[in-house]
Amino acid sequence: QINSQKRQIREKEFREGNVDFTQTLLEHLKKNNNKAPLIMSSSIQAALDNPYGKSKLEAEEALIAYSYEEGVPVAVYRLPNVFGKWCRPSYNSVVATFCYNIAHNMPVQINDSSSIVKLIYIDDVIKEFLSKAKTMSRGTVPERITDLEPVYSINLGTLAERIYSFC
Repeated sequence: QINSQKRQIREKEFREGNVDFTQTLLEHLKKNNNKAPLIMSSSIQAALDNPYGKSKLEAEEALIAYSYEEGVPVAVYRLPNVFGKWCRPSYNSVVATFCYNIAHNMPVQINDSSSIVKLIYIDDVIKEFLSKAKTMSRGTVPERITDLEPVYSINLGTLAERIYSFC
């Protein structure tokens, strides 16, 4: 019963933070006739059949529909795990979570140490967003971008070991 309630709360938070926020933003843009290009930071999770992924996909679809309806250029980036400054532990970055836990002598939970995680550095993401913003123009077809570079692949066990090695 408790796990079911927690799951429902998380699913509600995913929906509010992804779908409802996107729809509210788009309503405000329409109301104010704002036709500026939009870049959305989504997640590779949008391709998965889980509550978070479904909420990301639905937000993407709302933005793409808006692009076609309003003629606004849109780029949706499905980002892998982002690392670097401003990442928050236990929220949006496995690297930040591992670093925080290890630095605070807290356990690092790894269900499968051989599981591969794909990482991208935040500065590379920002550089790509700025470059894309310069080339976007009205009437362009909305894009889903999934192949950012450089992306680093590492298994979770090795990632944890490398972070522990700094201690």
